[in-house]
Amino acid sequence: MRAILKVERFSHYISTVKEARLVQRKKNAVTTKWRLEINKIPISMD
Repeated sequence: MRAILKVERFSHYISTVKEARLVQRKKNAVTTKWRLEINKIPISMD
């Protein structure tokens, strides 16, 4: 479970992930920000 929370490392293993960042950590939840590129189309998720 802890490995899945290390979102900063995702871009090293998944080529479509350009940036993955942990924004906030609470007791039972995390907030992340993602920047992907799929078929040369940029996608951002907050």
